[in-house]
Amino acid sequence: MGWGTNTPDQALSLEQAQNYWYHWLMALPRGEALVRRDRRAFTRPIWTIWNPGWPVPAEAFATTAASFDNPDWADVTLHS
Repeated sequence: MGWGTNTPDQALSLEQAQNYWYHWLMALPRGEALVRRDRRAFTRPIWTIWNPGWPVPAEAFATTAASFDNPDWADVTLHS
């Protein structure tokens, strides 16, 4: 299953719609606040969804999550 974008007239499976939940959340004020306030809590479940069958080790996540502390990370994430 790919993670590409869909055109408005393209069929979207319910499974894929569920995978896109974070787009909806980030469009809401509460989602924006979560991205800005608790970046790791926001991204951890997404990593789990994107890596089915591979439990992402806490150490691997923590190593990468350090990049979320970049001052531009929230703005880039919200507007990408």
